[in-house]
Amino acid sequence: TRAIVPSNNNQVNTFLFNNFQLHSKRLSSLGDAVLGSLTSQSLQPSKMGDGLAVAKGLLPKHARKQIDRLVSNHGIDVDSCQNTLAKLLIGIRLRIIVAMDWTVFAKDGQMTITLRLVTTHGRATPLLWQTVSVVGLKGNKNNHVFALLEKLRLLVPDNCQVIVVAD
Repeated sequence: TRAIVPSNNNQVNTFLFNNFQLHSKRLSSLGDAVLGSLTSQSLQPSKMGDGLAVAKGLLPKHARKQIDRLVSNHGIDVDSCQNTLAKLLIGIRLRIIVAMDWTVFAKDGQMTITLRLVTTHGRATPLLWQTVSVVGLKGNKNNHVFALLEKLRLLVPDNCQVIVVAD
């Protein structure tokens, strides 16, 4: 199935500029990354660059470099962006169901714990996540679970009931 890709990233940029507190150039770069990802149907940085090149008529080499610079930009606070996105996804709901799951990336020696917002149409949208090294994880897994659940607690409005589903 081929994704529907916007012909430009005006909607993405409008969303980013209205909701995230970052420098305008960084927001534009994030918008380009989203456009590249949608066009390439990939989150792999080099493929995102190729998608951006196709979408904006750029040379792939230069578009890949733009994505690479974005990924290595320390001026973007990933936690702050993640918190903002989670608050937007939760919105004014009075009740949310959150699925918690660990994913193992054995080849990389990492695991990711993810809290996903379960939607009414059977999908689960990532809300919060944290990737940790498997080295030293034994006996500390629950600490990561509790930290992520506490982060969620701080982001959810007081009048919102949270149901966590985990295996």
